[in-house]
Amino acid sequence: MAQSLTGIRTMYPDGARALDGLSLEIPPGMFGPLGPSVAGTSSRMRAVAMLQAPDAGTLPWRALDAVREPERLRAPLGDLPQEFGL
Repeated sequence: MAQSLTGIRTMYPDGARALDGLSLEIPPGMFGPLGPSVAGTSSRMRAVAMLQAPDAGTLPWRALDAVREPERLRAPLGDLPQEFGL
């Protein structure tokens, strides 16, 4: 069953918009957003993993309250950045 993000908006403390109305459907199986630097891929992953809670929008995940139980949401997630900043 596909999962949907709807109207996700994230703003930084300085007022810059990281995400502005992001909506997308995540199909079952392996899924990965790809894009060049400054395309919002890291912001999307932070929002999906609830590492940076969105200011607006919905993020239901398998009947789980992602805001209250982010650790259960993160369990099946992984991230492989294009470059490692050590």
